[in-house]
Amino acid sequence: MSNYIRTLIVTILLISINIVAEGQCKIEYFWDTDPGVGQGVVIGETSKSSDEFNISIDASGLTEGIHTLGLRAINDGAFSSTYYRQFYIPTLKQNANTIEYFWDTDPGVGKGMIIGKTSKSSDDFSISLDASGLTEGIHTLGLRAINDGAFSSTYYRQFAILASKRNIKAIEYFFDKDPGVGKGTKMPASSNVDTLFMAVDIPVSKLSDGIHTIGLRTLTENTWSETKVRQFLINHTPDNEITAIEYYINDDPGVGKAHEIDIIPGKEITVETEIDLSAIPEGDVTLGLRARSGKDIWSSTHIESDIKWEGWDALQEYILSLEDTYDTFVGNTYTRQFKNLEWQSLYVPFEWDYSEWHNKFDVARINAFYQYDDDEDGIVDRQILEAISVKSGRLKANYPYLIRAKSCDTYNMPISNVITSEKENSYSCSTMEARYTFTGNYTNKRGLHSAGCYIMRGGQLVLASNDDDVLPPYRWYLTIENLGDQVIHDASSSIKIRVVGENEADVIENIISSDSVIEGIYNLNGQRLSDSLQPMNKGLFIVNGQKVLIK
Repeated sequence: MSNYIRTLIVTILLISINIVAEGQCKIEYFWDTDPGVGQGVVIGETSKSSDEFNISIDASGLTEGIHTLGLRAINDGAFSSTYYRQFYIPTLKQNANTIEYFWDTDPGVGKGMIIGKTSKSSDDFSISLDASGLTEGIHTLGLRAINDGAFSSTYYRQFAILASKRNIKAIEYFFDKDPGVGKGTKMPASSNVDTLFMAVDIPVSKLSDGIHTIGLRTLTENTWSETKVRQFLINHTPDNEITAIEYYINDDPGVGKAHEIDIIPGKEITVETEIDLSAIPEGDVTLGLRARSGKDIWSSTHIESDIKWEGWDALQEYILSLEDTYDTFVGNTYTRQFKNLEWQSLYVPFEWDYSEWHNKFDVARINAFYQYDDDEDGIVDRQILEAISVKSGRLKANYPYLIRAKSCDTYNMPISNVITSEKENSYSCSTMEARYTFTGNYTNKRGLHSAGCYIMRGGQLVLASNDDDVLPPYRWYLTIENLGDQVIHDASSSIKIRVVGENEADVIENIISSDSVIEGIYNLNGQRLSDSLQPMNKGLFIVNGQKVLIK
């Protein structure tokens, strides 16, 4: 994937953070999973009380797909709300080869002014653009990269064109109500230049709690600039809690009159809610969101206007794309994100030594299948896949295994052992009644429901719920062929996983207490023997789904 495209998508973010009080302020961020307040990656510290910072964050190490950036400010123990932004890193087969730009009005993708073509894979370019034909005033530059029909997000930047060089002589500001040009609170400029960068302290201690507006303008020669206006929040009470959150779609009904979301009040909350989209026509959608503090003070409204509602079919496709992680294997590095600590399927085109993975993962090899007819009516009520924990050696390439992460994270794993070509092999094992076939896949698989295929989900094997289920690559799926007369009950549409050796309770005596309810005792071939431990011969048996050694 082009590194240029990846960086262009991320570095256009303009992050605005409301500082809750004056003092030393620390800014931190995280990708995808919130480690907790104060535990993120620190960008830096500042004593500035301005309410906006421009921050570029390099996301070149992220995998292709959907990611979330979290950002907040911490000031002497008090912290701002966490700002979240989702974005998509696409997969491109080649480097960006065309760069185009436009002034003010977007003519459409592919219709801008072409800067040139390049095959470079670097993510930074120095570009000089001729703005001599632009008139005096505020203008917008749009810039994007195009690669064989695929295009990046459009980067926007506003700037001012001045008729001639003008020295900045003074700066003035005001809070909430504009007293008139030249009548604000004055701050002298540090020097007579046409471009001025200043770090200034503006006192806000006399302002009341709540939303305020600051206006700022500069004096050049005898002409005042346009007034730059920005809203910010003053919160002198550190124990203020969020007591309400509301949203609206497209039309703002007014503060306190939008759709309220049920929450538990707190200083920081995470919201999950269902939004009714049934009455919304396809097209551009605006989402407004705001919160209320315990003092009945409403925040400014956060507006997302770059949302396009493409109908229910597109939404279903998007939801399905989030169900699992699409792994990557680029060069000699295998990348996989683990969202849970359940057993998952693994099928990769390389040999993997125990020393390379045992500190981060548990791996098990498939051993056997067992079928149980609990009520002896000739119908299979339960199926169990038995696997054996791998404690040494090397995993084979193009072979089905189970894998479980020891912590939820995204792992980039350099592979130093033998790498082979990607072959979607099939492997089978049988009982007296059925043949179980494991087939590896290196492409996205659909249509598994109609084929009666089982996929790993929630730590067990389940039938694909519908043909829109997507099985990502570097996994395997299971098919079952009936060899006998025994019928598999609907309750057996999920197959539980039992891993031998993952804990000490696999083959020990007395794991069943005297008052336990015995659901049936089976031999290792799945044949039902008894409903009671007494009397029993010595040996190894399956009791309540666990192995029991009777001495």
